[in-house]
Amino acid sequence: MRNTPLHAGLMVVVGLMAGTAIAGTFAGTVRNADGEALQGVMVRFTHDGSGVSESVFTDSDGAFHLTMERNGKLQLRLRTPYYRDVEVDVEEPDAEMAFVMEAMADDLEISDSLPAGYHFGSLPFETGDTKLVDLPRVKPGGISGGTTPYGIDVDPNTGMVWYTRLFGDKIGRIDPATLEVTEYDSPVRGPRRMRFDADGILWVTGYSDGDLLRVDPDGFKSKVYPMPEFAPGFRPAPYALGVHPDTGDIWINENMTDRIYRFIPSDERYVVYPVPLTGTYTRDMDFTADGQACTSNNPVPAAALEGGVLQVICIDVQGAQEA
Repeated sequence: MRNTPLHAGLMVVVGLMAGTAIAGTFAGTVRNADGEALQGVMVRFTHDGSGVSESVFTDSDGAFHLTMERNGKLQLRLRTPYYRDVEVDVEEPDAEMAFVMEAMADDLEISDSLPAGYHFGSLPFETGDTKLVDLPRVKPGGISGGTTPYGIDVDPNTGMVWYTRLFGDKIGRIDPATLEVTEYDSPVRGPRRMRFDADGILWVTGYSDGDLLRVDPDGFKSKVYPMPEFAPGFRPAPYALGVHPDTGDIWINENMTDRIYRFIPSDERYVVYPVPLTGTYTRDMDFTADGQACTSNNPVPAAALEGGVLQVICIDVQGAQEA
């Protein structure tokens, strides 16, 4: 990425104790070339000696403010989609700054700058050819600074490639023959992982509000099933899901209430299994040959999990029913 010069002067006030700076308060604004405030710009300070970084994001006025206990040289980087990075060295611990970020010039520069999460790639192993699909621009939500295609699956009936767009609240599909992209507003907030069932119905987790989404790809007809909560205001956070190959039940791992959820589509009801450890953070669901539902449990850091030992958890529902 090319660096952009600082368009305004740097006003410095140094606070000293016994001749040594003990803290730095950094405040400033970020605007575009037209003078408009840029919200959601990542402002990252990295200590040159230790490599430790701290970040904030600009508010609706384009302003940022950060107090750090740092001495010595700092590297400052500004980053937001569709604008060129700004990188400068900051020598003093206290400063008032004003930055102007320049918009990227063309689609090629934008495409080259975006993280991998803004693209889809096709890798035909027979030929080695690569096809890269740029997704439509979407205004990111929250403080992410961008959107992330997260879940992906292939429609067993049509071959269409479907994906979720985290931080953008979109669900999309790609025609593998034409690479045409179609995006829909997601009926759930924070769509993450997705899976098709044997009938071609798409199931999606809604992480932000604790929902399960059913989508019929023919016309994008949808229905939302809120997941049960066990204390007022403590919503589950469904991360991923799997479709049981024998029963068709939807198994959901979630990361806020130490539980695993099972949804039975024919009854439209949930069965919930408590996990016998606090601090669980499960990542995905899969199934063994004899029908057990398994999930990986690996919070970061591992010490966040009761006992501190990462693990795989399996539930043998069929075995319990037979017994």
